[in-house]
Amino acid sequence: RTASTGATNKTLARRIAAEMMGQGVLPANDNPVFTTYLLDFWSPGSAYLTSQSARGKSISPKYVGDNHTLIKSHLVNLLPKLKIRDIRPAHIEKALSDMQAAGKSPRTINRCLVALRKAYTEHCRLFQLPDYLMTVRRYCEVHTERGILSPTEAAQVLQPERWQDRRMWVAS
Repeated sequence: RTASTGATNKTLARRIAAEMMGQGVLPANDNPVFTTYLLDFWSPGSAYLTSQSARGKSISPKYVGDNHTLIKSHLVNLLPKLKIRDIRPAHIEKALSDMQAAGKSPRTINRCLVALRKAYTEHCRLFQLPDYLMTVRRYCEVHTERGILSPTEAAQVLQPERWQDRRMWVAS
């Protein structure tokens, strides 16, 4: 939505514009479509990545690419086509529950949440807006114990009698 200040000179127009911004009326380029903003945020050469690089912080290109892919693959079609200022926790919760219903793992859901929350939080920081998404909670992940096989477990795996296919006997 655009709004005219109705001012007749530049000084008055700036004062009115500052008041309008204080009331939450933002120019269109400061209130992009959320999914477009997310994809742009996690693209190589984005303003965020350039800013971080200028501050001496390195963000791996793989991390950026992974987040871009997560957003593009899982969230673009699930999030409503709302402007960033119109996004609320309910929209994000619905998208995350839709991901869970589609069989996505809690780990994937949480990675998507972290990627979109980082972009949203950065936008809120830059424009001094309230961060509504900080109340969205992560999904509980089940951590399985991983490690080295014990000698007994290794012996069981390497017993040739346990393998039905003789081609597998090479492992023993």
